[in-house]
Amino acid sequence: MDLDGGGQLTCADPVTGPVFAVIAPAAVAVHRQEPVEKSGNLWRGTVGEVDLMGDRVRVRVEGTPTITAEVPPSAVDELKLDDEGELWVSVNPAAITVYPQ
Repeated sequence: MDLDGGGQLTCADPVTGPVFAVIAPAAVAVHRQEPVEKSGNLWRGTVGEVDLMGDRVRVRVEGTPTITAEVPPSAVDELKLDDEGELWVSVNPAAITVYPQ
């Protein structure tokens, strides 16, 4: 499906016409390097905001599309999220729910 702000997503269910796509932040994986195994949706972005929310961290990834990922606090150090810079985002097509507009 083509997105209004640019970019494309592939979802598990066939889509016709305009839809509203929902992706839970916990279903978004972030990587510092481009994953070797490329399945599903994969795009490049940069670290936007990093917000600590108790036992989880929300990371806004600026890209096309911009998306919010939810990661454990240990990922902040592992992925060096405080250093900003480039990230890769991946989302399984089955994790995308679409609703007709």
